[in-house]
Amino acid sequence: MPRHDTKRGPTTNQGTPGSSQSRAESFGFQSFSDSTRAQTSIDLALAVLIFFSAIGLLMVNAPTLFFPAEFADTNDRAVADRIADQMVNDVLTEPGTTGLSHDKVVAFSSDSEFDDLESKFGVGDDQVVEIRVFSTDDTPPKALDPDENPEATEDDGLYYVQRGTSPEQSGDSVTVTSSLDDKQVFIEVTVGR
Repeated sequence: MPRHDTKRGPTTNQGTPGSSQSRAESFGFQSFSDSTRAQTSIDLALAVLIFFSAIGLLMVNAPTLFFPAEFADTNDRAVADRIADQMVNDVLTEPGTTGLSHDKVVAFSSDSEFDDLESKFGVGDDQVVEIRVFSTDDTPPKALDPDENPEATEDDGLYYVQRGTSPEQSGDSVTVTSSLDDKQVFIEVTVGR
């Protein structure tokens, strides 16, 4: 039969019997309640740095967080690309067809709906838009032929319809290719100031 030592006393989670050292302290950790360590200047400097970094980041991004429309991208090339995409995929094309529609190109050249391109396409107040649909073929599509469309123009073998205002300052242009009456045509969108 094993012998029991009755002199040891009760064991607790306080480490060795009879000592006041906690189990955490026996492994090298300090108890928070017994800590004599104060906040150091490094701790304070790190806290101040994080605080001011957060405030600075908020101040830099605050205008776009609160007023995103006022700081929208006004890059002329991006605006011209967006308008060219709308012209090819919506304004001058019948739904479900490929290529440009003869009737829509004629309407574009003369319809009052296209008198104010800046409002129609929602560009900035200081931007102007010029759109030209043209062909370099010797026999142009009927919508671009001055004999068929009185709004069309011919200039040294270039047949075109043009709407909008030419930018006073140099602007950015985007040219896309499509077809009209089985002939290759180009849509050039210029956005400037």
